Amino acid sequence: EVRTRVRLRNGVASGRSDVVWDVYLGGERGDHVGKYDMWTMAEWKKGDAEAVAKVTSMRMDDIIEQTIGKRRNVFFMKIDAGEHGPGVVAGLLRSIRRRQIDHLLFQYWPKGMDLQSEDTV
Repeated sequence: EVRTRVRLRNGVASGRSDVVWDVYLGGERGDHVGKYDMWTMAEWKKGDAEAVAKVTSMRMDDIIEQTIGKRRNVFFMKIDAGEHGPGVVAGLLRSIRRRQIDHLLFQYWPKGMDLQSEDTV
């Protein structure tokens, strides 16, 4: 019974929906922050990727609304945002303001957020 109510979703959560992101896949390592490999903290070049996947972003608010509607609550949500924490939270503000999420486990990477801001400023 519980499994029928669990919904898993892989994708890019962002502050905006419908933005196409290039996700660089490099074999066993797929986590990159701008020009840094998050595992080695060494500079990484996009040309090192074995493949590039095009992924369309969605706001978490939009995902919640499409999945369960505006009037129901999410009992538990786990987000692994890595270095993209601020953008993910920006896309979740409507649901937070509505108090639509009962329990939230949020995993993020502060050093990665610092590195990300250095690349984008």
